[in-house]
Amino acid sequence: MTSIDVRDLRKDYGPIRAVDDVTFTVRPGRVTGFLGPNGAGKSTTLRMALGLDRPTTGRVTIGGRPYRSAPQPLRLAGALLDAGAALGARTARDHLRCLAYSNDIPHRRIAEVLAETGLEAVAGRRVGTFSLGMRQRLGIAAALLGDPPVLMLDEPTNGLDPEGIVWIRELLRRLAADGRTVLVSSHLMGETARTADHLVVLGRGRLLADTPMAAFIAAHSSPRAYLRTTEPERLRDVLATVGLAGAPDGDGRWCLPGTTAARVGELAAAGGVPLLELTDAQVSLEEAYLRLTADATQFAATRDPATGG
Repeated sequence: MTSIDVRDLRKDYGPIRAVDDVTFTVRPGRVTGFLGPNGAGKSTTLRMALGLDRPTTGRVTIGGRPYRSAPQPLRLAGALLDAGAALGARTARDHLRCLAYSNDIPHRRIAEVLAETGLEAVAGRRVGTFSLGMRQRLGIAAALLGDPPVLMLDEPTNGLDPEGIVWIRELLRRLAADGRTVLVSSHLMGETARTADHLVVLGRGRLLADTPMAAFIAAHSSPRAYLRTTEPERLRDVLATVGLAGAPDGDGRWCLPGTTAARVGELAAAGGVPLLELTDAQVSLEEAYLRLTADATQFAATRDPATGG
């Protein structure tokens, strides 16, 4: 099993502790979203995983070994940390050719990843002429080049158009379905909600959460039910008998905080109240994330109390 194992990881830059005794495991067969505010320590953790920075204490192993010790590292783990890392004077094909040669990767893989990332038509162009989205695709092609069991991607949708965002979403899901270990750092909560099965959340260098997506949202949600009825006064009386109170939520719909649709359904049935609609509501991933990280955000704009902005 090729997992990413982070154990008691700490990184100090002088008096600043960027990562503070973090432990978690990224397992194969699922997409793990790696979340946290700016300055939370995500990029530093990824750099230590790839041997680009040395931990102050602790360790990160991939498949049971440090990444730096792998004789052909691109066959162990592929990564995208900086789409601008490729030399601008090289063509896309030559960039991949150099990586393939240094990792003893078959030449046929160059054509395969160029096709998979949609770069076949521009393979002979210099990287310096590429748009940000094209550079992102080249970075992903490089990460896939060694057909590795582990992928680590930092903001992979950055610069991609809507078609590209859908493509990367489907790619990540397919890689996980193939049994690979996929770790994706992102600030896009909507994309993370659509893609990730599991979440690891950092804040001010500390581990805040390591949990399945559904459990994370449930843990940071309050039960709430929405309904529509043709007899709101009768419903109000039924709810009052058990200490529940609802409020209109617009368009004839009622919101009942502190309860579930199943409980409301039971009460309405017992009281003979007709219901036209009855649903449970949970907070979004974005709302749950903001609740968890409210005290761990290092850089936050001051809100205007008069406007809420």
